[in-house]
Amino acid sequence: ADAACNPGTLVWPPAEAVGPGEARSFWVVSGGVAIHRKTPTKVRFLVDTGTTFMLVPPRVFEALVVSIIPPEVLRNMCGIAPDEGGLVICDCAVMHHAKMLPL
Repeated sequence: ADAACNPGTLVWPPAEAVGPGEARSFWVVSGGVAIHRKTPTKVRFLVDTGTTFMLVPPRVFEALVVSIIPPEVLRNMCGIAPDEGGLVICDCAVMHHAKMLPL
């Protein structure tokens, strides 16, 4: 199986303040995300090691979900809970679907 992270693609960036002139209160870092693309989209990450949830801005949520979970797999093996802020819940078998990238 392909590696989920290629050698030389993971870095440790310095922590930043959430907003201009603020003290550091969360682990916020600048970086980029590229799924199925060579050039990453520049974004800021709030790193929270106390949860398995991934929060993203609403404007990029749908694009991120369909870049991780192919539309066919999303339709047939997952559900979206609109009352829970768009929480995506998938059958555990999704991890072994032929169209999924390694996570």
